[in-house]
Amino acid sequence: MALWQTRGTRREVPPIPVCLPRWPEAQAFRGWTDDECVTGVVRSDERLSDLLNRRETLVLEQPRVSRIGVAGWPLPTGDVMHIDPFEFDLVLGGPMPLDTDGTRRARRIHKVSFPVELRGPNLQVRGLLHLFPGQAPEFAAHRTSCLFLPLTRPVAYRNGAMVSDRRVDVALVSRYAVQEIRQLDVLPN
Repeated sequence: MALWQTRGTRREVPPIPVCLPRWPEAQAFRGWTDDECVTGVVRSDERLSDLLNRRETLVLEQPRVSRIGVAGWPLPTGDVMHIDPFEFDLVLGGPMPLDTDGTRRARRIHKVSFPVELRGPNLQVRGLLHLFPGQAPEFAAHRTSCLFLPLTRPVAYRNGAMVSDRRVDVALVSRYAVQEIRQLDVLPN
């Protein structure tokens, strides 16, 4: 009989954990440039605001591009489109997956929510702007290194027409498109 069989009791060996790859979550994307509306899906586990503020090219799946003010079919695109965040004035994003809700709250815990209205040459967005204590919302576009200002619970208008709906979780407004930030007493329903 072998020595390893005769020594003491056998211990059970725990099974080796199997690590399955986690696929990035699909996030709805709808953005406006000066003359185009671009829609599609961005796959990432990060927030859309983090992706856009990184100022790197985004990969947009299932893209659709429409010219603003021109009736007709969408412009032809492939299955994937590489987009530059600097081109966009306004981006609307869908809700993040529920498992990241605690992470989002943890990032926002030390910020103060201000109901604001942002106005630009062809846009108007009302929502909650989250800033660190002591920062004034009126100067948020001037005193930040971020390219996009994120507003939660947004109501967005582009050229006088409402472009947001219930599926929109965040509106990201380019700080270069903002002409005025006005603090509101309460956020209108």
